[in-house]
Amino acid sequence: MVESCIGWGKRWRGAVQIALLAAACSASPMASAEAAEEPPRDLTDLTLEELLDLNVTVRTVSKRAVPLKEAPAAVFVLSGEEIRRSGVRTIADALRMVPGLLVLRITAQSYVVTSRGFPGEKLEVFIDGRSVYTPLTSIVFWDVLDTYMPDIDRIEVVRGPGSILTLWGANAMNGVVNIVTKHSSRTTGTEVSGGGGNEERSFAALRTGAPVADAAHARFYVQTRHRDSSLCGENTTACTPGKEAPDDQAQVTAGFRTDWDYASARSLTLSGDAYTEHAGTVSAASQAQSRQQDTEQNGGNLTAHWDADLGQSGKLSAVAYYAHYYRFLPEIFLERRDTYDLELEHRLPLGERHLLTWAVGARSTHDETGGRPLFAIFDPARKTLNTYAASVQDQVRLFDNGELTLGSKFEHNDFSGSELQPGIRLGWTLGDGAYTWASIARAVRTPNRLEDGLVINCVDNNCGPLVTPALYRQGNTDMKSEKLIAYDLGLRLWRQGGWSADAAVFFNDYSDLKSSEARTASAPFGYYANTLTARSWGGELALGVPLASWASMRAFYNRLRIDVQREPGSTDTINEGIIEGSSPEQSAGLQLSLQPRGDVSVDTFVRYVDELPAVFTPDYVELNTRMAWRPLASLELAVVGENLLDSEHPESGSPASGRPPGTANKIQRSVFAEFRWTWR
Repeated sequence: MVESCIGWGKRWRGAVQIALLAAACSASPMASAEAAEEPPRDLTDLTLEELLDLNVTVRTVSKRAVPLKEAPAAVFVLSGEEIRRSGVRTIADALRMVPGLLVLRITAQSYVVTSRGFPGEKLEVFIDGRSVYTPLTSIVFWDVLDTYMPDIDRIEVVRGPGSILTLWGANAMNGVVNIVTKHSSRTTGTEVSGGGGNEERSFAALRTGAPVADAAHARFYVQTRHRDSSLCGENTTACTPGKEAPDDQAQVTAGFRTDWDYASARSLTLSGDAYTEHAGTVSAASQAQSRQQDTEQNGGNLTAHWDADLGQSGKLSAVAYYAHYYRFLPEIFLERRDTYDLELEHRLPLGERHLLTWAVGARSTHDETGGRPLFAIFDPARKTLNTYAASVQDQVRLFDNGELTLGSKFEHNDFSGSELQPGIRLGWTLGDGAYTWASIARAVRTPNRLEDGLVINCVDNNCGPLVTPALYRQGNTDMKSEKLIAYDLGLRLWRQGGWSADAAVFFNDYSDLKSSEARTASAPFGYYANTLTARSWGGELALGVPLASWASMRAFYNRLRIDVQREPGSTDTINEGIIEGSSPEQSAGLQLSLQPRGDVSVDTFVRYVDELPAVFTPDYVELNTRMAWRPLASLELAVVGENLLDSEHPESGSPASGRPPGTANKIQRSVFAEFRWTWR
């Protein structure tokens, strides 16, 4: 994503484009330990009706297992079975099925995922307790966020900060995506899968798992995939309009997970992944010298999670992880990063009505960025960032049908200093089949390295005839955290048999938002500041309907409005329109799952996305479908079609190019076949 964003600035070379390098791409840390507890049932064993059952437990809301129907938040659970049946090949594509989220595919490999509007830097993402955003730009590298998809147990998504901020911390400003993989005891045996088509050119995977000792299990996987290029937009100068863009992707990933229940009510989980990727891109010293080069990126991680039930003394858990990655876009950008994280959490019952949760943690992340002659460099080129955090929360049972939660997280980071993030929420059971909740919270997004220290190198690069060769600093060491006061209100209804409705409305009041101030003689590309305010409001409606024992339906509708204002003295003339016009006012989805026979399934997902004027994208309707057949209990064959209603369509473009519609790369219709063979 950083490469895509910097690449746009490089291609268009205008001052406005460079000023928006972070606006389109753009944090700080503090992962929380997710309890190693497993759900009571494997979601892959559920029937179509049971997939809609709100008794499925979630943990993202309060860090303890609660039924979805009693979760006081705008929360949605995407089960591993739904992901498998959809046929999607990436985590980002799976999130299209979640109410309140917007997923835009910019190139063949690059995505932006947002919750309730604004760029993707206001969404915190975890996989098994490990945070996967980068403090360089506060975004997620969705192109390399990968695992063996059938090993995903569920993805829990909370929109808005009101119900989760006190435990998840800074940068969970507009929500949390929590990816949870399966306990290794549920993936014993060997599984081989693979396939290919016109866009998903080829993919293959091997996963094997087995008991390794008393009460211990392990699994290992390795997979590879190759995705074809997108199409160049009609008005781009980066490649030939209508021809394939140089953005194809080839990736190899391997990983493992071990789970050891070594004592009564005590467990230890170790997991890790490693990947390498080559993705095509355009690199150039000037537009006239454009040529294709490969972006190089690789990385790995190792996570340890310990969990203990202490009886009357509550539950104690700890998570520690190390993560490393390297990304290099020739002539443009380089980042090498190492991150260490540790957190300890204790949940303690106090009497019959109180559950006290406290946690402490620390994170240290060190980066090395390239210097001259790269186009985008950082001052200083190497930096270590430390974050320390503590949180406390009390969940109070009110009578027999209500729960009040009060708490706050306290963090100290090296950019903005100390941050206080309090929250309060109330959940109330209205009667049989009805639940309501409300919350108020203060959230922040801390500054990042791009906003603090970006320098544009016009000494070794041609920045245009009107720019004197020099090093121009766009970063601002006085950047403050972006701030949010969020108000949420929700109602959840359900009936026996699986019918459910979930409605949420929200009002968000933002201040100190990042701006791109106008150019000066010493800063021809502008500089970053905190001179924008905004208000957003809207709502989401999600429905689940069991049509028959062999058919079910999910549907959602999202509505969003954003109003951005400049503070007195601000010279930012572009971000107001970009923020307001980069999120759709309306979006909707309809998901239909059919199983007419035990060995045949058909799954269809239709989505509508309103126009995005800031990124030159018209509204569109698209259709994905998967048809699968099991000739044997151990073998599944399937055909998957994606984006079936158009031969190609754009999803997002360059907000600062100043060019007419068509600038955006186009995503093409995709059809591929796949198989999955499992044996014990």
